[in-house]
Amino acid sequence: MIIVNNGFKINYNKIRMQPYFRRQQVTGLTVNEFPNTRREFVRQIRAMLYAWKTFGLERAEEEYFSKYDKKQRNPDSDLPSFRQIVRGKIEFLGMVRGKDDTIYKKFLNKYLTLIGIRIGTRNPLS
Repeated sequence: MIIVNNGFKINYNKIRMQPYFRRQQVTGLTVNEFPNTRREFVRQIRAMLYAWKTFGLERAEEEYFSKYDKKQRNPDSDLPSFRQIVRGKIEFLGMVRGKDDTIYKKFLNKYLTLIGIRIGTRNPLS
């Protein structure tokens, strides 16, 4: 058995069998036919970009941290910037769905527009 030969032990309390017609999730990704994120994740990115465009960066950041960011952090460390969070979520979507995915490209273009980079310039991300 590959798992045991590599020094791991199966925790039978944490495994379950899922039929092919049910959502099969592993570490937050749906893996039925191909890896994908949940719809809520895509909707969250869309909402974050909309809030940034409509209300401005500061108000969108304030709302995100007060209502939606529930992570436990070291009280001495600084909060990550809203820009970094949005960019990270977009890049995660691109990693899972592929860089050619239309939703990834649309979100990346909106992000680049919001930070003031004109689309079509040479190597805008470097």
